[in-house]
Amino acid sequence: HRFNFNKDSSENTDSVLDQERHEFSRAVPVLSVEVDNQPKTVALEIEPLDPGKLQQNQANLSLRHRLVLAQPQLKKGHRLRLPVSLVGPEMEAIQLVIAKAFQGRPSDVVEPGQPFALADTVGHFWEPKDFEALPLELRSVLDETFQEEEREIAHVLEHRFPSGSKLSAAGARQLGVSEERAQAWQSGSALPFKSTPPQYARKPYSSIYTNLSTLILVCVEILRLLKLGKAMPWKRMPWILSPTAIIVKTSPFEDDGLKKRIVYDCTASGVNPHLAQHAEMSLPTILRLLQSMGKDYFMAKSDLKDMFYNFPVRQADWTFLGFSHPVTGQYFVVPFYAMGIGCAPPHCQEFA
Repeated sequence: HRFNFNKDSSENTDSVLDQERHEFSRAVPVLSVEVDNQPKTVALEIEPLDPGKLQQNQANLSLRHRLVLAQPQLKKGHRLRLPVSLVGPEMEAIQLVIAKAFQGRPSDVVEPGQPFALADTVGHFWEPKDFEALPLELRSVLDETFQEEEREIAHVLEHRFPSGSKLSAAGARQLGVSEERAQAWQSGSALPFKSTPPQYARKPYSSIYTNLSTLILVCVEILRLLKLGKAMPWKRMPWILSPTAIIVKTSPFEDDGLKKRIVYDCTASGVNPHLAQHAEMSLPTILRLLQSMGKDYFMAKSDLKDMFYNFPVRQADWTFLGFSHPVTGQYFVVPFYAMGIGCAPPHCQEFA
């Protein structure tokens, strides 16, 4: 009765066995002998195990158990942590300029379900001369941003779709993609709303305004999206302006060693709560991948950069995908699946 437990109700057999071993510690081997014609119990010396037995016991340990045992050593390895940014003293004057820009923004809203003309909607409402009081390094980024906005506006008004739309419906059909999927890639997919979210507008999160270097990082990332044709300037207010933040990770594939990505908080803005329940993705765990590998296998990982931005969203849903430039206050929409939309992972995984 030493290991008396219900295996069917146990979620983790190893943990149950460990608990049993703790409660019923291994006894010292004993032997009953007679000394001077009197019965006596003496302890036997524990002989060292055969090395072959040790190797066999090690091999019989579950992969999960071995990983747990290795945790203390793994935690001693190198850990990269980004420095904590302090609020810079230069931000006080910059915030005054930014506040003035946000107060002067247009208030005409593109309501959901209502058709809108691109010529009346796509455009910008700021000029570089309005920000001459800002530091030179930040102004240079804004000057280039203005030029890219002009280019993207001209492209959208001429072609009626963003310059970042690269998927070919004709090529997809030749590859055997279904007509429904090919049409979605050409005109954009519909977001699966179960109800219309209420109007929401919030400027970027305060973490973006920590100091000048962080603010410039965000502006440079928005400029990158503009150059790729993944962000569209609007001179009318989108129905939803999601707050944004930036994620910075170390990466050997970036020129400066840092990977920067804008994250759109579509949960706070009400977009995600109003989306229909989507099917969960079923991806293998790292333990399952390791168990499926044989001896001397190699493991590698590939990361598709900006994967979500490859798949367009239909024009009727653009007004739900708005955000604000942190300095100029310029309205932007992301006419693609953005990082933060709840349905983006399963939809794009299905597309891929």
